[in-house]
Amino acid sequence: MYRIKSYVRRTNRLNQRQAQVWDQLGPQYFWRFPPIVTIDHKLSGAGSIEIDAASTLTVSRFSTIDILEIGVGNGENIVYAAEKYPNCQFLGLEVYRPGLANTLLKLKHKPLQNLKLMDIDAIDALEHFAVHSLREIWIYFPDPWPKKRHHKRRLINSGFLELCSKTLRPAGIMRIATDWLDYAEQIIEVFEQFPVFKPVEMARNRQVTKFEQRAIEAGRIVTELTYELLDV
Repeated sequence: MYRIKSYVRRTNRLNQRQAQVWDQLGPQYFWRFPPIVTIDHKLSGAGSIEIDAASTLTVSRFSTIDILEIGVGNGENIVYAAEKYPNCQFLGLEVYRPGLANTLLKLKHKPLQNLKLMDIDAIDALEHFAVHSLREIWIYFPDPWPKKRHHKRRLINSGFLELCSKTLRPAGIMRIATDWLDYAEQIIEVFEQFPVFKPVEMARNRQVTKFEQRAIEAGRIVTELTYELLDV
């Protein structure tokens, strides 16, 4: 089924340092779905069948994750958090390859055993988590798609929240930050359609990134939103 993407892949070109760390640390930190394997059963008359090897990844890997960050950027927050909370298992998603490479550069001198990364669409990843398995979902500064005709591309909509509500544990937390006021207003409106979520006040748990600092210097106000999934 066709789905409008919430992102457009920018250049994936890596500089020399990024390419080196990609080759050096990528195998340690990246999770990738195995390819779909086709088995030909001509002899039995059953025809060809496809085995989705990703289903085994769901059970053996995704079930271990506590905290998911969607859009890690250059990795400032997830590396900081994984270092601060060694008993939590983190998974970071990012479709921008240089961002993943910059995250690996941060891990080069502080190796962490509780952090994995994936270059995958957030919806595709969420669909592979077991029901009520995640403790928290973080979405810091998602693409605001500021032009009105592009608002349909914004990540946080009713379909997305429906998926998150199935993936989070009871009392699970969603943490969101945006520097676009109309996106913040839209997010609040979408959450109001889901009474299984309630807004809560929680201490800030993230770093101020270079991206956020530029937004502040440009005069944009950062809105922090935190929601808890009710145990109903």
